Amino acid sequence: MKNYALLGRKLSHSYSKIIHEYLFQKFSWDASYSFWEMEENLVSQALKISKEKKLSGFNITVPYKESLFSQINILEDAAKNIGAINTIAIEKEQVIGYNTDCFGFQKMLEYFSIDVQNKKVIILGTGGASKAVAEALRQEGANTILFVSRSPKEGQLSYSDTFDGDIIINTTPVGMYPYVEKSPIHKKILSNFKIAIDLVYNPKETKFLLEAKELGLMTINGLFMLVAQAIRSEEIWNHKTFDISLYYEVYSFLEGIVYENHDNSRS
Repeated sequence: MKNYALLGRKLSHSYSKIIHEYLFQKFSWDASYSFWEMEENLVSQALKISKEKKLSGFNITVPYKESLFSQINILEDAAKNIGAINTIAIEKEQVIGYNTDCFGFQKMLEYFSIDVQNKKVIILGTGGASKAVAEALRQEGANTILFVSRSPKEGQLSYSDTFDGDIIINTTPVGMYPYVEKSPIHKKILSNFKIAIDLVYNPKETKFLLEAKELGLMTINGLFMLVAQAIRSEEIWNHKTFDISLYYEVYSFLEGIVYENHDNSRS
């Protein structure tokens, strides 16, 4: 049996396990996928512990996507460009770092027919996920990409600034279950955009997205991106390439079980 895991701090909100177990069952793979919660002071030991756990690979979620980057000697090009990893493959003595978030975000844009070419895009947050989104936007031809930060560096915006653009993307965990009453920005800022994307997928509609919808914006949550990056991880671990129809199948399955008759929460 091959063992995989999701490394993070608090994982009760995550639907990743459902996706991977769906694939294991569909393809009759002898594999397991578990949640691996770890406090920040222990993250530097994660690679050592992963070998003790006999993992064949693992995913990494917030807040650790940048924490292990410097420890990985072999990195795919996307991970190098982004400076963050969310997928690790362990093959014999080799540990290889990948970033499938960039791929996942691009697949999400494709699925929802979002053309970012020559568009101005504002990204809320400056963590590992924001860097993957920015790389995807650059590859897709976005004209202007600006980050909003609580501690802005040169060239970045502050949350106290007024800003506008075509697309606004929340890459922060603000609004994620159970803190569903919060939004990263004031509603009036959203009126300066046409499309709002939130990488949060639990709840289905964050306060950020609900307020954007009230203002007439097109809104998209992060569920398809989650599915796409997870399937890409399985492609890496199993040295396979799947047809896009599998992405649609898994997305439809996951959307049905997590949002149907659901009160926007998960425990």
